[in-house]
Amino acid sequence: GIFPSGNTLPGDMLGIHDLLLFGYWGVMTEGPQMEAELARRRDLVVDMRETDGDNCDYSQTLYRRFEKRNTLAEEDAQAAQAAFPGLAQTQQAAVNLALLVQDLHPWRSCREAFAQNVREWQQCNRTGGSGAKWEYCDDLELVTKQAAEAWACVGVKEDMITVTCNGLDEDCTGEPITSLRDPEGGSGLKQVSNAEPYRNYIINGDEVSSPLGACWQGGPDKEGYATGETKWLRACSFWTAFHSMALRADALGGDLPNQLFGTIIRLVAGGALWCGG
Repeated sequence: GIFPSGNTLPGDMLGIHDLLLFGYWGVMTEGPQMEAELARRRDLVVDMRETDGDNCDYSQTLYRRFEKRNTLAEEDAQAAQAAFPGLAQTQQAAVNLALLVQDLHPWRSCREAFAQNVREWQQCNRTGGSGAKWEYCDDLELVTKQAAEAWACVGVKEDMITVTCNGLDEDCTGEPITSLRDPEGGSGLKQVSNAEPYRNYIINGDEVSSPLGACWQGGPDKEGYATGETKWLRACSFWTAFHSMALRADALGGDLPNQLFGTIIRLVAGGALWCGG
């Protein structure tokens, strides 16, 4: 196989999990999953106008435009894609990545597990049925299964992860995001506003058996940030994954480099990095 250089370990690829989920979720892309967040921003503007007299109506205009599009999107799937084309693009990119990882993940055991999921998903679609492992057989379920495998195959467990909200070691409650489907059922997505604590997270290698190498982190420094190789685990893992998969895509050749490049561009544009800077 083709392996990344230096002290990169399999666990450093954990960011593929979030690229898949956040890419499909469209965490910075207009769509039904942003309704609660857009409403929150609209209400903030109203409060600012009442208390400070600020004349800032951008968020209100954005929400009014969203409401019109969302009404159209509720008609059917085709109308939803026309109403929110950006979301459709980033979701398709997440599906593309869910298929590409069976070829481009730098660790063979992971590629084999990803490939098995793809085969089962394709079989489920062909037969029109579901089984013990597959309930919906849709794109969202494929993305979710591959995201779970992206952690499992490199030794990352949910209980290793401590969410840190804004990146500091302070009072922050929440859990990692592992599922996007609306808890009320169906094919809809849960609201993005529910995930704020998971904006940043750490794996404290001083407290758990960390699978990280190039992105290894220790306990907090005097300012509250993680010590070790990086303060920002998500960013470190994203870029490690980008370069590692690109190295393998270039080595394998064909159309894989173009496919990966186009997929990453759309994921980043859709907000999968979840960077507000």
